[in-house]
Amino acid sequence: MIISEAAQISNKERNNSLLITMEDGIAEGLQNWFKILINLYVELIESRTKSQLKSAMTNEEFKQIEATIRDQRLNTIYTVAFYVDSFFSVASAIIELQKLTRYLRKIPVNVKEQSNEYLTALCDLLVMIGPVIPCLSSELWTILRKQIKHNVDGYDLSKNLFEQNYPKLPDDYPGKINALYDTTIFASMPVSRSVLPSLSTSDVLKCLNENDNQSQMKAFIENNALKLDR
Repeated sequence: MIISEAAQISNKERNNSLLITMEDGIAEGLQNWFKILINLYVELIESRTKSQLKSAMTNEEFKQIEATIRDQRLNTIYTVAFYVDSFFSVASAIIELQKLTRYLRKIPVNVKEQSNEYLTALCDLLVMIGPVIPCLSSELWTILRKQIKHNVDGYDLSKNLFEQNYPKLPDDYPGKINALYDTTIFASMPVSRSVLPSLSTSDVLKCLNENDNQSQMKAFIENNALKLDR
């Protein structure tokens, strides 16, 4: 998959050229995800070649969106690591990456053009996807490097994708207690990562029972004929 710079091609043609070798034998859900993923990075080109109508937004509103993007990307980093480290469940990790992709797609264009957190999320996404779909992620990294002319926190855009460090959580990011059915998280609550190693099973059950989301957890247990103390 090579992006040609010799001829002027449309963004639609560029999308098709990236997908042309991928569609045979790939499930429709994955094809749709790839298309959404590609569009996120092609938008970097579009936003620099077309004038965009910018909606009015206060500085406070922008900061709130930035904080939400940060929370979403850090949660994805944490959850992907949880599934891979705890279960080596690549399928579950991919689902989390798909969620982040769809979330980023919905961010307003004027926010995408200004947000450092959005650019960091784009970098995080490609580095996490890289081991699973190396060819496509490398092509999209090439687009990102050519369109972004300033530094992105934690990344060196002068280097290729596989020279980047895997995204890390900040030291103050909380851990989580997750209640699972198979590999489906149906209840979760934050807890200090320094406390996690010292918690017993009974401590964990007590924390979950006292959590604000206990009604959601108990409803899931009842609907699936499970027992809390099992």
